[in-house]
Amino acid sequence: MTSMDSEGAPIETVPQVTPSVSRVRPTLLFGKRKAMAALMKKERIFMALSVINLLLVLSLTAYRLHIVVASKQTAQSDFTFAVMLLVNSVFCFVYVFNGILREREFEIYAYVAAVLVVFAYCVLEYAINSDPDTGRTLIKLASHSKIRLIFVCILGPVNIGFAIYIAREFGFLEFRIVGASEYLQMMYHLAALYQSLLKFDLQLTWSLVILVLHNGAEMELLEKIIIGVGIPFSLFWTVLGWAIVRYELCKTYIVFSILGFVQPAYVIFKLVDVYEALTGGSKETLLASDRVVLYVTLVAIAFSIIIRFALFVESIRCRWNFGKGLKERAFDVENERSRLLSKPRQRYLI
Repeated sequence: MTSMDSEGAPIETVPQVTPSVSRVRPTLLFGKRKAMAALMKKERIFMALSVINLLLVLSLTAYRLHIVVASKQTAQSDFTFAVMLLVNSVFCFVYVFNGILREREFEIYAYVAAVLVVFAYCVLEYAINSDPDTGRTLIKLASHSKIRLIFVCILGPVNIGFAIYIAREFGFLEFRIVGASEYLQMMYHLAALYQSLLKFDLQLTWSLVILVLHNGAEMELLEKIIIGVGIPFSLFWTVLGWAIVRYELCKTYIVFSILGFVQPAYVIFKLVDVYEALTGGSKETLLASDRVVLYVTLVAIAFSIIIRFALFVESIRCRWNFGKGLKERAFDVENERSRLLSKPRQRYLI
């Protein structure tokens, strides 16, 4: 850009450059993520649609849970399914925001699976509350279950299709983090899948705990203690598994692997217990709703074993990649900042 001085001689001026918004924000704890201002229009629409969908489910479920508690029917299956819906809806929020901001394709797919789980719970709740064999007057509960089921049937398929479309478009953040190296991209994919499985495993574990507590009054003291300790233990194990890959803790991985067999041991024990309840002499006295809860428990146990096995496999694959540069490129934000600050400033001669 050229201007003129008082004597008419041309003067070269430097054009002003407006700083652009950084599309990647580093965080010391969770690594790098996309800035909210850098989200594309379709990603913002997906987040808004998902939040609306989840808030509708949460509000209707919380209101129905209030009705169940007020009627003192907390021992019934309605209370169990309502709590499960609340827990799974919270995990859906985590999948949506973490999946979009960190471009975690597998967490978007986990969100799709969680939406299908919520849909299945809504169908089961409506079927139970509308079943005349239960021997209960649940007109109000069936009405709220029907409203929630209608919302899920309308918004759920749209949300699922949009989620799959969004997940297939990911790739910008991965390229900014690990570059064009196919080997680093493969390691980053493995770490992302492993961390997504950790969250999904925790979701299944807590859902299984809620199902087991359906008949909490009939549980023995030892099993109540196991359940009470199991909830914080599962959260500790999940955080430990995340820290192992985040900081590449080779020795701690052995402890993590050993502790990982605690949950499958209890799950197998509970599988035998549920099978005996369905096939034993007390099956004739079970209500239809209680039988549904037991069958759902069997499905949750099966998925829990499958996800835990897949999690072990992915943890081994991630362990093989320790010390190969992924931590420094994808997670070590402190070192990255120190490198940027330690670079000598460029000096220009005027």
